[in-house]
Amino acid sequence: MPGNSGQPTIEVRLPASPELVALLRHIAGAAAARADLTIDLLDDTKIACSEAAILLIQHGLPHADFMWTWTCTPGSVQVCASAPTKVTDVPNFAEMEGFTWTVLTSVAQDLSVRVVDSHLVITFSIFETN
Repeated sequence: MPGNSGQPTIEVRLPASPELVALLRHIAGAAAARADLTIDLLDDTKIACSEAAILLIQHGLPHADFMWTWTCTPGSVQVCASAPTKVTDVPNFAEMEGFTWTVLTSVAQDLSVRVVDSHLVITFSIFETN
């Protein structure tokens, strides 16, 4: 489906549940494949989405839904993930979620975390660098 920028976009809303992280990984892999990313970047996309999901689950409201968007362009995927949250300020993930945050920051580019309208929003890109 075309997104606001005219680029192919995949949008998903599902319960923010650890049991569904594997499904998110599959969708992330499909988005990366649609963007014609290399196998390594496809794996990075899946890993980054898994780690972002963990952060959203840990800091989200119980029984909340995830909202995920993958915008695919040749050689690039832009990801936006959000969930209703109990936090009012962006947590210091480097201190609280050491391993999860380290993995996310090592595979994702243009990483941004913010709180918007009571939702924790994580955005990042995965793209080929030459």
